[in-house]
Amino acid sequence: MTRFTFHKEQQAFKAAILSGTKKRIAVAAARRCGKSELIARTMIGIAATTKSNILIYTPTLQQTEQIYRQKFYDIFLDPRIAILCESFNKTKNEYTFHTGSRILLGSAENLERREGVDWHYIVCDEASDIPPGKLPIDSGLLPATARTDGVIVIAGVPKAISCGGAIFKALYNKWKEETETDSIYAAYGWSYEGLIPEEKAIEAREEMTPRDFKEHFGGVFTEIQGEVYYAFTEQHIVHNTEFTDDIIYVSTDWNVNPMAWVFLQEQEGKLIAVDMLYQRNTNTYECCTILKRYLATLPTNNPLIFLGDSTGSARKTSAIYSDVHIIRQNFPDSQLRYAKVNPSVDLRIASVNNAFHRKRLFVDARCAELIKDLESTSYKPGTLQIDERDPDRGHAVDAMGYCVYAKMPIQNDNPSIPSPGGIHVQSKEILPQSLQKYEQNTGIPAKKATSSPFVVAVKRRK
Repeated sequence: MTRFTFHKEQQAFKAAILSGTKKRIAVAAARRCGKSELIARTMIGIAATTKSNILIYTPTLQQTEQIYRQKFYDIFLDPRIAILCESFNKTKNEYTFHTGSRILLGSAENLERREGVDWHYIVCDEASDIPPGKLPIDSGLLPATARTDGVIVIAGVPKAISCGGAIFKALYNKWKEETETDSIYAAYGWSYEGLIPEEKAIEAREEMTPRDFKEHFGGVFTEIQGEVYYAFTEQHIVHNTEFTDDIIYVSTDWNVNPMAWVFLQEQEGKLIAVDMLYQRNTNTYECCTILKRYLATLPTNNPLIFLGDSTGSARKTSAIYSDVHIIRQNFPDSQLRYAKVNPSVDLRIASVNNAFHRKRLFVDARCAELIKDLESTSYKPGTLQIDERDPDRGHAVDAMGYCVYAKMPIQNDNPSIPSPGGIHVQSKEILPQSLQKYEQNTGIPAKKATSSPFVVAVKRRK
């Protein structure tokens, strides 16, 4: 191999790949600072001296070809290296070496085609943009390293606004904490310093947002991943919140896999997401059963108010009855307050951000999936459409958003007309409360109350 100088952290990364003891390696590095170059040269060196099957892939085949095929071409311009390679199949993007090794360039788009090979090394680059379920550790590629005791390398720029940014961050942080000498895990990273001229970095700092500069030049993960719920920070995370004996709001989203219900309560003038239900491959019947068991563990007998996605009144997740009717059957003493029509997505998101900004909304750390949603939800590049490529994300924050909008909608932050429990949107079809009882509880004539767009008086449930 020709001489190519890398700095200390890069050399440590290369040494970990070659050590034979580190089997799971992550690297988060600044853009254009030698990450892919180092990977390409290291894998060619391994292929030239051992008999190994090596897979290198990025989110798309076009990306892989632009990054690695070009790098391989440049490296093989050196005749002393080119002689090590026996052939290159352009159609398959496969390099064959005299040792019997082969390096295959692929993409996350067709990983299932690579699962039938025993891989000695798998490199996943541009990990922040890899869709969920396409990393080597959460796909069919993992068993493909079992017989070879293969090495998995996951690398990328720590991008915040991306479909895989939050997953990459969590994986990198987890592997970095494995500091024992005999651990199979390792993580490395480096910034632009010493690799890009300082004057270029100064120019970029003036033109880029602080977060983008920190990621692309600093090579570090930013605190918050998402851009949709920008007002959410670590200061909004609380710990070990206990329910009081007051109302528990069960805010529901009807997606089947996963289904997310968030349990909120007002405490000292703040709305807190205390806990949540997050169940895969489920239905409303099963979630009601789980909720009953959960409530049985609480020391208080709390009144319940259900609210959330108004599509629960249609047949969506259940075969015979609507989701709302199933809840009514299982919790006959609770109140059900589902609006006839959902608020627009923009208004719901704005209400959540406004509540965080005004320090009126908090999330307990036990709501892990909800926090992931808040941190990772982003827009599709150049649009105001939510990026929904990760099927696990968005359901918990949607569920919470319905409750937040109902209690503190952005366009009516201080409503003049109160309603029981502070809920502004109520369904006249299923709220178990008569007009007379409504007047007794609120002191507002029912006829007057119905004129408010946020409070709909209801008839007695038959």
